[in-house]
Amino acid sequence: MLEIWNRLHASYSLVCDCLRLLRKDPELIVFPLMSGLAMIGVTATFLLPLQNSAWSGSEGFLSTMENDVNRLLNEPIAWFLIFLYYFANYFVITFFNSALVACVVIRAEGGDPTVVTGLRFAISRLPQILGWAAVAGTVGTALQFLESRSDIATRWVSSLLGFVWSLATFFVIPVMVVEKVGPFTAVRRSMAVMKETWGELLVAGVTLGPIKALCVLLCFLPLFAASMFASSTAMYVAAFVSFAQLLIALLVFATLDAIFLSALYLYASDRGMAAEFTRRQLSVAFLPRTEE
Repeated sequence: MLEIWNRLHASYSLVCDCLRLLRKDPELIVFPLMSGLAMIGVTATFLLPLQNSAWSGSEGFLSTMENDVNRLLNEPIAWFLIFLYYFANYFVITFFNSALVACVVIRAEGGDPTVVTGLRFAISRLPQILGWAAVAGTVGTALQFLESRSDIATRWVSSLLGFVWSLATFFVIPVMVVEKVGPFTAVRRSMAVMKETWGELLVAGVTLGPIKALCVLLCFLPLFAASMFASSTAMYVAAFVSFAQLLIALLVFATLDAIFLSALYLYASDRGMAAEFTRRQLSVAFLPRTEE
């Protein structure tokens, strides 16, 4: 129980640190908003042909779409389309996250960033961002291919490889922003930052996660309260309020995640930190390897 409380307290402290920086630059929330809208556009572009096909069939929409997907997965062209989907999404995510991280780094160095500043930086790094989107898209497609196999062992290997890949690329975007290197060098530097600073380590779980989960639950309180009155009007109003709160919370925490990642990278690579963070506070986010 004490360990759970300590983790919750550490998570709360990290959220407060990130919020202090966000209060200085509230416009940073625009980046995850633009990223989310762009990803919706990408997804709609890829799903629209399947949707039209499903509506034109005699079966139900969901069953027809499922049949189309299963049929396409048996054709080589399907995996090329899946790669294009991953590539487009990774490009969108990396582009706007790079802009956001650049703004956080500028603030940490004493500057006064703007949305335009971040976008200009991301545009200046388009070749590297495109390269990383291609690498991440290829890996994502390969992992999805393994995941689609019916063999349980293959799926387990896919999950393990996915975890290792996520850990190895933890700092890729901050590395590309700060060190201005290409995707392959960024992956090597990301792994080096982890290994050189703490040895072989794992994230200890002291992140923004606990507070994020608590806030998401609180967003649904109006809907829960309205359900007690069994009024359709109250339910509609409460559903709208809950959805609006959830959307705002997701945007805020997406911004805080990028701020937290940037601060961790600056701490891990000994490049200084934003004034809102302390070395002791950031150090609890990692669990060093036990020396033998």
